[in-house]
Amino acid sequence: MKDPREKQILEMLLSRYRADQKSFRSFLPEVAQLLDAKYPLSHSYKSPFGLTERERAHREMALRRILQKLAEDSLSQEEAVKGVEHCAALIQDDSLPEDVGYQTLVGLAKAVIGKSPGSFKSRTAITVKSPSEGDAFHRISLVRGVDLALDRNMGLVSVTIAPGKVKERRKLLSFVGTGRDTAKDVALRHDDYLAERGSHAPA
Repeated sequence: MKDPREKQILEMLLSRYRADQKSFRSFLPEVAQLLDAKYPLSHSYKSPFGLTERERAHREMALRRILQKLAEDSLSQEEAVKGVEHCAALIQDDSLPEDVGYQTLVGLAKAVIGKSPGSFKSRTAITVKSPSEGDAFHRISLVRGVDLALDRNMGLVSVTIAPGKVKERRKLLSFVGTGRDTAKDVALRHDDYLAERGSHAPA
């Protein structure tokens, strides 16, 4: 690691990782996985809040059906919206299945907004529901650079794409020892850990 700034960033990440694994893993699970391999620590970070066991099981089962359609390339935009809503509820509950990875989440986002998040050149907000149908109440990051606004009932109101954050993902991974994205099966569900934003907040 030749650049002293990269070393400083790694030290900051390690400091956060060691001080509060649970929060770090919630915001940067992909980076946490890489740090686990290099600096193993015991952890137990599942702490669901909000959903009952029945609601959680219903959300996950419905999401699985939608993901099957995504894999078969037969998913409608309406179904993709439902899939994103299920993901948002499970992310908020800290119970999104670990096998629902980054590429899958990006695939759902693409099906909702019509093109890949990585293809946007400037910050863009895409409205899914009109203001009269529901005001934004929750804000949740689906993956880095893809932020969701949802109403009180977890209905998707809009999707905001921040291209800079989408590109930062690879840089963050490179700082902890990998030059390419090899952890495709781990979901990134965070806003901006380094800026200490919450993964969801009232509008």
